[in-house]
Amino acid sequence: MASPYIFAETLSYAVLYKPPHLHSVPLKRDTAYTLLDWYAETFPSIREVQGRNPWEGGIVHRLDYETKGLVLAAKTQAFLDHILVQQERGFFIKEYCSITKDTKGTSIDKFPASVESAFSPFGPGRRMVKPVLKPFPKNKDICLDQGRYYCTKIIESVNRRDGTICFHLQIKRGFRHQIRCHLAWIGFPIVNDSLYGVPYSVQRGELALTAEAFSFFEKDGTLIRHTIRASQ
Repeated sequence: MASPYIFAETLSYAVLYKPPHLHSVPLKRDTAYTLLDWYAETFPSIREVQGRNPWEGGIVHRLDYETKGLVLAAKTQAFLDHILVQQERGFFIKEYCSITKDTKGTSIDKFPASVESAFSPFGPGRRMVKPVLKPFPKNKDICLDQGRYYCTKIIESVNRRDGTICFHLQIKRGFRHQIRCHLAWIGFPIVNDSLYGVPYSVQRGELALTAEAFSFFEKDGTLIRHTIRASQ
């Protein structure tokens, strides 16, 4: 397995690279080794920073176990409190790169500018989600983004020589599996997605999804952006 590393660091925060097949934070109180554990070996005080869940320390946002890419970690309580406000206001923007299979033969100039829906958990252990539109079905748990649909914005799409399509995507307050579910819903499952893919798109190899960038505003209004452009 690839190793995590520090991509960038300041006195207030660290930008960490999470490899695939590593949890970002503990799942409640389990003992599996996580990105938080790895960074705490270098900066133990990360555990003292307290966010929405005390066992997550200063890790600002999580990536799926299979997803690789950049994760923001708050080194101080003041920075975490600031970035949580940014998240609530929709100013903490995350960008992803995905390699997908086309299951519908859609012309590249007809991709939607964005994909929007509510979500409803389902399946064994409710570990998967499915998109839900109004009117919402009765007796279902419906998850919304501050009363609105969750939105996956398509920034760019590129046809690749091997017949796959590379999407560059943007989200604000993401929901569990949002990008994976949204792309599969419109007919472009991510390569090697064992949950939302179709049989011919799942092979041996990593989930083709990378958290390649994020941006936020400092307290003085300066826009900060960190990016590790994924290969197309």
